[in-house]
Amino acid sequence: MGPRASIRLLSIRGVPIHAHVTLLIGFALVGHLSFCPAAWLGLVALVLIHEAGHAVLLRRFHRRVLYIVLHGFGGECVALGPLSAWERAVVAWGGVLAQAALLGVILTGAALRIWPPAFVASDFYVTLSAYNIAIAALNLLPIRGLDGFDAWSIVRLSYLQARHAWLRRRLARRAPGAPNGRSRRSDAN
Repeated sequence: MGPRASIRLLSIRGVPIHAHVTLLIGFALVGHLSFCPAAWLGLVALVLIHEAGHAVLLRRFHRRVLYIVLHGFGGECVALGPLSAWERAVVAWGGVLAQAALLGVILTGAALRIWPPAFVASDFYVTLSAYNIAIAALNLLPIRGLDGFDAWSIVRLSYLQARHAWLRRRLARRAPGAPNGRSRRSDAN
């Protein structure tokens, strides 16, 4: 079972990859309403890498990834099982971190002149670099439906974990009989 209004493209490591009909809107945007198959391929690669970042972290949390769907406004990685708030935040960062890794490879290759000049001037390269940055920035907005909604909660959750650990250490020092701790009872009666 896959998403409605989509076709199955391929399967990677047992995870079906689907293209939703709205992917055509994404093609129109990156191609500036013209025939640009290199830009289209770049968009598919970019969204697939983003969703693969989510899938890798979902599998790390032992969740089964049902399918990935690429659509005109990004993609979706659908998995089984509930996630804790911490797991949701970590998984949300997976897509943008995968994009950042791709951007690092693309820009490093250009800086080291590994890529031929024709590649650097291509629509494919522009999609994997400039559109990559734009999509990542948009996706990190703290709006429900975007990764940023869950991703930025990692700041609050990290603070709460650190505070909890600090309180636990502080209470352990004050407990009666704790090493280096002071007892509230006086031994002098």
